[in-house]
Amino acid sequence: MNEGIFEDERHQDILEMTAEEIRLLIEETAKPRPPKKTVHFVRVEMQTGEGRFSVVNWAFRCDSTEEAKRRLRHHITEENGHIYDLYEKWTDSDGNEHRCEYFITEGEYEDWEEGYEGVCNYDPDYSQETIAKFHKAIKVLREGNIYAQRIDRLARGLDSEDTFHEQLKSDLEKLKQKDNE
Repeated sequence: MNEGIFEDERHQDILEMTAEEIRLLIEETAKPRPPKKTVHFVRVEMQTGEGRFSVVNWAFRCDSTEEAKRRLRHHITEENGHIYDLYEKWTDSDGNEHRCEYFITEGEYEDWEEGYEGVCNYDPDYSQETIAKFHKAIKVLREGNIYAQRIDRLARGLDSEDTFHEQLKSDLEKLKQKDNE
């Protein structure tokens, strides 16, 4: 028996799974969303080498630059508008030693209210034309899934060419009936 076109059976339904994700996206975009809120953030990064930075994760929950500095107070010194780590150092490619420098950024972004769980993490305002293309994509993917599975069965030697053509026609007709419901 031949191998067919799929490495294993998990790949057989990938087109159907993609079609289902698009269907869920269409469904999700039709639902009303809760209002968004403005979220203030403070991002603290530390330079750990030439062009290398690492995020100081625990500092994400800070409400202000001043709070971040207060949290870092036992580890930093401020000189000429720069914030340096008291202990951490790095060496450049010429062998020069540098103190690690902190960079604190404040900003705001829009986010959904707590508890909102959706497929879309942004606020899509898709036109009817775009939604129609989504529906077309679902149809094409589902047809493609049928074709791929029928070709796989033929390539594996599980179906004859006559059976291939008969089953392909039958499966496509069933899909068309399902789409018309």
